[in-house]
Amino acid sequence: MRILLHLQEQLVELKVRIVDFGYEYSSDKTLSPEAFISPVVSIDNLDVIASVNIKSGGADYMSTPNLIVFNPVSNTVVDNLSLQAFAPNQTISKVDVLSPVTGLDSVVHKIISINNSNGVGINSVQISNSGVVTCFLETPINGFDEQPFAVGDEVYVEGIQRVGEAGIGATQGGISTSTSIEGTGYNSDNYNYQFFNVDDYIVGTQCVLKFSTAGVTTNPGIAKTFQSGYATLINKKNIQLLNLFKLEVCLNSKRLNY
Repeated sequence: MRILLHLQEQLVELKVRIVDFGYEYSSDKTLSPEAFISPVVSIDNLDVIASVNIKSGGADYMSTPNLIVFNPVSNTVVDNLSLQAFAPNQTISKVDVLSPVTGLDSVVHKIISINNSNGVGINSVQISNSGVVTCFLETPINGFDEQPFAVGDEVYVEGIQRVGEAGIGATQGGISTSTSIEGTGYNSDNYNYQFFNVDDYIVGTQCVLKFSTAGVTTNPGIAKTFQSGYATLINKKNIQLLNLFKLEVCLNSKRLNY
């Protein structure tokens, strides 16, 4: 921009540089300016399970377990019908995807086996105030050929019933009990399918295993003394769980710019 000034009959030329031209706004205050920014749209929940590869098939299955797909971030079961396991020789040899498992979050999901048939039955339990669970196991007359547990092992717990839950052992010590169910429970599925550490294991005519719910819950409830073998303990070494199955996920997540 050039500016010409006349000062005392002399012509003076000044040069001015405008750094910011700014914006021109209407004097009409009823008008509101708007600025449009290109949006970024992220699409999630597009993961699918293409197949299941067996990393460890487990052992000693009398029948095939049921398989569920578990989201460890949201702690939710996202599918319990689409995967079918096959165990012709007491170990999982194949898993079929009966129908596509779609709409999964973009996180690593876990395949967990439930209703396992390769555990040791619990005949009765005793509960301490400190959370120690003492399990009296169904032991063969001549004892186990090989002890199924040892101190330091991890066990998956299924089927321990609390007072008030339907099933075997509707009484506590022969006395009829209330039908109300208290506490969070004693089974692995009560705590996002986690394992419990074997704190003690005593070999005898009736083997005894102890684990603890301390640090997991402050109120597991009152367990029925008599469990009749329907409750079971499965050694982690014999079960496919957590990282023992590999999920091959087809990730179709897209990022769109407009």
